[in-house]
Amino acid sequence: MSRADRHLLQRISAWRQGKGLLSLFFLLPLPLLAIGSSLFFLYAHRLHSEDTIAPGVHLFTLDLGGKTPETARDAILQWAQDRCATLFALHAQGIANSPSVSMRARTLGLGIDVDSTLQTAEQAGQTGWLSKIVSLVRPSKSDTPITPTITVDQKQLHEALTHVAHLTQVPAINAKIVLLPKGGFGLKHEVPGRAIDVDAAAPIVTHAWQQFNTPSSSSAGTTGGRGATTTGNTGSLLDLNLPTQAVQPRITYDLLHTIDGKLSSYSTWYAEGKRGHNIEVATEKIDGTLLLPGQIFSFNETVGPRVLSSGFDVAPVIIHGQLQPGVGGGICQVSGTLYNAALKAGLKTVLRNHHSFPVSDGGIPTGRDATVAYGELDMRFQNSLPYPVYIIGRAHGGLLTFDIFGHVDPNRKVELVRGRLHEGDVPVEIIHDPKLPPGRRIVEQEGRPDVRTVWYQIIRVDGKVVSRDVIPSHYEAQPEIVRVGVRVQPAPPPVRRPPSTQPAQLPTPP
Repeated sequence: MSRADRHLLQRISAWRQGKGLLSLFFLLPLPLLAIGSSLFFLYAHRLHSEDTIAPGVHLFTLDLGGKTPETARDAILQWAQDRCATLFALHAQGIANSPSVSMRARTLGLGIDVDSTLQTAEQAGQTGWLSKIVSLVRPSKSDTPITPTITVDQKQLHEALTHVAHLTQVPAINAKIVLLPKGGFGLKHEVPGRAIDVDAAAPIVTHAWQQFNTPSSSSAGTTGGRGATTTGNTGSLLDLNLPTQAVQPRITYDLLHTIDGKLSSYSTWYAEGKRGHNIEVATEKIDGTLLLPGQIFSFNETVGPRVLSSGFDVAPVIIHGQLQPGVGGGICQVSGTLYNAALKAGLKTVLRNHHSFPVSDGGIPTGRDATVAYGELDMRFQNSLPYPVYIIGRAHGGLLTFDIFGHVDPNRKVELVRGRLHEGDVPVEIIHDPKLPPGRRIVEQEGRPDVRTVWYQIIRVDGKVVSRDVIPSHYEAQPEIVRVGVRVQPAPPPVRRPPSTQPAQLPTPP
């Protein structure tokens, strides 16, 4: 056997032993080898230029290798939607018996940037054309995990965490004035509360979301003390302990220590029932209000919307001068009673509206009522004194009372004086109704007279008048509408004219 034959047999043996497709090329004559090599390089270049994701690229368990960008994007989008369904179990650290609040990632404002993640997948596993050729000749298993790009809506995250903080907090308790059973009053100290520190908790949630979406640590316990338990994309759970901070009450003992007595008190009576229930709910919302010097009290801001979800019920209210059922009926007696207590305390009236007609509201005199309607009419007064004032409201058993406490100046006196009171006649509007029997009268609407009145709030210090505020009221008249029956006069018979005897006039020809 010649030396050339032995060399050829060695090449064939090497090919049979699987040492590579490239060894087969050495069996071919040089012309065929040149043609085959050209075709092979063209095929490899075509594979390299195809618009597909490299083999082995995967997003956790989602295999993206060989997919076109369009197909891969749809797959990533579905994966991201499932990923954003991850549940977070949020705990307030250091608050005993605090409930755990569960929220999904999307509710917390956490998401996945699909387009950016797709771009990462397209760039992953890309190599030179020579490596492509080698991969065809000697294929190997590749593993290229990618990390998705996370997104965080900071505004939504803070709003969600604020809600969680409200649900898990230990509320602060304000210092308060307590009425004693045998008269007088005492001061009760404040108690600080505790709640989640939203600003400190937001980065912890963001970091946990980033770690959860990092392949090397998605199942690691790096989530603020409790660790992450993962059970798949849609059943994943992240357990987080969130830091808390002390919450100081708005009213402290130091703010109340200057209060040494009662400035005023005013009471009215009410009937129990739905209207009385509304009065009690509104009074409870006002009770314990502290006004610092210069601060303005707003009835609508303090009591809030009169809706069923706030505890109010349906009862008669005055709408356009008529009593009609509405949520929060009876509230005006609360505003009127508090307004009179503020007048007697010598506080400054900022905004007051009277009713469309005089109402007693449990004993409030004409001209000293104060109507309110949320979003439309408010009652406001200002603490015009140089020290804080504190409001105690109580409504029970049909008696509504507001007490205003502050620093008592024995040289300061407040007086409410009535000025003129003018009441006009009731206007009458008559409607003739032929459908009623003649002379029959039906009052369709009760009338009210035109009433004008003035009150004065006079404040004296050492006997000298230092303030004299005018409180005018004008209740416009409402006509009494009366339908009166009238006799229907028969219609006169038609007048018949005799026919004309004159000949018809013919037109003159031109």
